[in-house]
Amino acid sequence: MLDSRLVGRWRGVVESEAVTMDFASDGSLLYVVHAEGKDQKMFLRFRTEDGVVITDQPSEPREERTRYRIEVDGRLILDFNGDETIFTRVLTPSGGD
Repeated sequence: MLDSRLVGRWRGVVESEAVTMDFASDGSLLYVVHAEGKDQKMFLRFRTEDGVVITDQPSEPREERTRYRIEVDGRLILDFNGDETIFTRVLTPSGGD
């Protein structure tokens, strides 16, 4: 199952690094860490279950589970083991997405 509210591009800061996440309606997720002029890209698969994003990296299979919620103001809050990170939507999907 996929929560369609996640589909689109989100930006935030994780461990002092800028991060962009692109959730696609086909279950793919591009996770990019923008570190000191060099982007580190991770190509993941995702699904959602009961307020949890479940990700898996096909090149190194291992599921990660992260609780999430979308606030009234539209911010995405990810809670990984009690550490909350705030993401802001920067791009919404087009009609063809």
